[in-house]
Amino acid sequence: MPHARIWYVGFMALRLSALVLVGLMAATGVARADDTWTTIAPGIEHLYRTTPDPQSYHVVLVDLTRPEIYLQATGPGANGQRTSSFATSVGATVAINGDLWDANNWNAYEPLGLAVGEGWTWRDDTDTWSFLACDPSKQCSYDPWGHLVESSPRWWTAIGAMQDLLVIDGVAQSYTPAYYQEQDPRTATGITQDGHTLILLVVDGRTPVALGMNFAELSTVMLEFGAWNAANHDGGGSSTLVLGGTVANVPSDGSERIVANHLAIVVSDHTDPACVGVENSKQCVDETQYRTCIGGIDHGLSDCGVYGLTCETDGLFAFCVDPKCVNGGLNSFCLDETHIAMCTDGVYSEGDCAGYGLPCVEGFGTAWCWADFYQGTPSASSLGAPEGGDLTVDASETAEIWFELENTGLMPWLPDTTLLAPLPRDTDSPLAGPEWPSPQRAATLTTEVAPGEVGRFTFSIVAPSPGDHDLSLGLVHEGVTWFADRPSGGGPEDGALTVRVHAEDPGGTSSGAGGGGSGGAPSGVAESESGDCGCALPAQPRPALRTMALLAGLVLLRWRRRRARSS
Repeated sequence: MPHARIWYVGFMALRLSALVLVGLMAATGVARADDTWTTIAPGIEHLYRTTPDPQSYHVVLVDLTRPEIYLQATGPGANGQRTSSFATSVGATVAINGDLWDANNWNAYEPLGLAVGEGWTWRDDTDTWSFLACDPSKQCSYDPWGHLVESSPRWWTAIGAMQDLLVIDGVAQSYTPAYYQEQDPRTATGITQDGHTLILLVVDGRTPVALGMNFAELSTVMLEFGAWNAANHDGGGSSTLVLGGTVANVPSDGSERIVANHLAIVVSDHTDPACVGVENSKQCVDETQYRTCIGGIDHGLSDCGVYGLTCETDGLFAFCVDPKCVNGGLNSFCLDETHIAMCTDGVYSEGDCAGYGLPCVEGFGTAWCWADFYQGTPSASSLGAPEGGDLTVDASETAEIWFELENTGLMPWLPDTTLLAPLPRDTDSPLAGPEWPSPQRAATLTTEVAPGEVGRFTFSIVAPSPGDHDLSLGLVHEGVTWFADRPSGGGPEDGALTVRVHAEDPGGTSSGAGGGGSGGAPSGVAESESGDCGCALPAQPRPALRTMALLAGLVLLRWRRRRARSS
């Protein structure tokens, strides 16, 4: 009996531990999944996962930095076949189905969105359909529908996707249409933020052991594996994953379906001599010819000279240049004061800046429709006037100041990149406070400020000695331009923002010109009993100064009303 009791107590303890573990897993969201990882080839990893939901899905991670790995999508005339057949025809290690196709012309198997195979654009809908497109060097990007982008000669591979992307810049998207909420078999792709990893996801569904996923569930899986951007492609009975020539998932039709197009991952088993070191690129070999290398395989020479054109390259991509591109195939130039000639990858086109109310300007070997890309307009400050003003402090005392400016340019302002800086430029300021990013940068933003929004720059100053100290300020977008500089900047001009600091001796004596003698604020400056202006001011202002502050406020109010009516 004692032994039985010991056994029983031990059994109950184990059972309780198991229940606690299950409860902790449920409370912390730990997935009780059965994961099986397999290396398909160097740089290609495959995960097969089942969960109690029940779910059954496959994830393939592809290292795009490996030179022997390349992408291949269906080309013209190769549409309308099973994914396994396409995989066999191109020698693919991995292949998935691609885009949806027109239900009104079902047997034609024409994809709805963009379709590019081996550099040939044979379906060109970049407006009503999202897409994944990659160039020969495997630099890939997603584009959502409605952007009206033009097909690029750089695209070597592209497949269409649903109108709305799953993940944009690391954020899962939320949609209300019923189709997005349904749990179905799915095929999705994603790219990591560094562009080095392609993520393929194929989800089984419509079976007792696999429910399928909705958009939210797809996004969750994509984010788990590091997708920065991701898209949903054709699903349902079309969802197919082929590994090594064999269908790896369970198509919901019960057998593999013929689909419009496909995306394959191919691993080259050799490198042609002409492609050593340039395995995935297009390179000029002389003034008119270029060579295409994909995965180390030489695709031969192309001759721009046949069309009377020359060859130009940016290092990874070569293209034929229209003779009208007088500044080269990647630059633009002004035709007159408002008309611009643009050359993109050697393709010549013209535009009219006047249609946007802008002139054409040239600089740095190119041209553009001139606009104030980085421009700020002062709107308020803790010193009273939007452009700043006077401040009285005790020497060695820290005082906080802020300026608010409206982003009246075309580009967003960014934290740690858009900064308020003392002048002269890139010179240490003797008034630098302890929170300055550096002695040459006074303040930055806490959040991004889009065009039309107002951003606040808050900083502190420390007067090093009694007397008067002037602090002039300018705005800079690091690595791009100072706001005062043309052609990218539009103001404010350097020194338009100022702080005139009068530092008093804490011992009671004041020195320096303009001190006013008795420690009060300089003429015309309103002091505050509560310190709401953010400045260090005397606790009891003089009645005369209080009256002057009221008058200054009335003048400022009338000026703002007049400005509002005139605008």
